Amino acid sequence: MADFVGCPDIMSPIMPAACQPDGGQGAVIFSIALGRLTIQSQACHPYYGGACEQDLGEQLMRYIAGVGDDGDPNTPAVSDPCDGVPPSTEANPQSCGNYYFSPTGGGLMEVFEAIASRIFTRITH
Repeated sequence: MADFVGCPDIMSPIMPAACQPDGGQGAVIFSIALGRLTIQSQACHPYYGGACEQDLGEQLMRYIAGVGDDGDPNTPAVSDPCDGVPPSTEANPQSCGNYYFSPTGGGLMEVFEAIASRIFTRITH
């Protein structure tokens, strides 16, 4: 669903290969991860079938934000604002690009203010 929402619409002159043939909606997406379970999942479903990494929630939220940042699900690492940013910990929360992490609800106001300033900047440009 992140690809559908974040990929450019079918009328866009530039269509990333990962978005073809149908395109998407071209929306800007910001993702917010809240709480330690996002970064420290202790259990995986037995039918998951893939690696059982503790930070799968954060990986998903970074992916969603990455698609919503530039409309390309396959953004090269050199262009990804989260490339090289270490995973979040409760003591050291990390935010990058359109992805934000807050260990508690008390940090959400700061996140919302950061997103609001980014939206305002996009509107004025």
